[in-house]
Amino acid sequence: MRVITIEEHWTTPGIDRALRAQPMRSRDESVALNDRGDVLARLLDIGEQRIEAMDAAGIDLQVLSIAPPGTHGLPAREAVALSREANDRASEATSPRPDQTPVC
Repeated sequence: MRVITIEEHWTTPGIDRALRAQPMRSRDESVALNDRGDVLARLLDIGEQRIEAMDAAGIDLQVLSIAPPGTHGLPAREAVALSREANDRASEATSPRPDQTPVC
């Protein structure tokens, strides 16, 4: 039996920076949770370390989604550019090991 996990979160450095640069009055407070322990490092990784963690947990496949709030609330032009960057990064990450790579 294959083990598949869904809605596993990840983010990019650009999205993280943009969210933190928002004025306090419009900043999503949940971003502060990324500062706990190694949460941010784990969210930023969709490569070998994530696959090693998947192996250790017996996970065959992960369905990834950008961690909330994602690009929501960012200015449209910036949100589109960061979303494209994230999509490109996800596409690159799936190429080396399509049999086990996290799926976005």
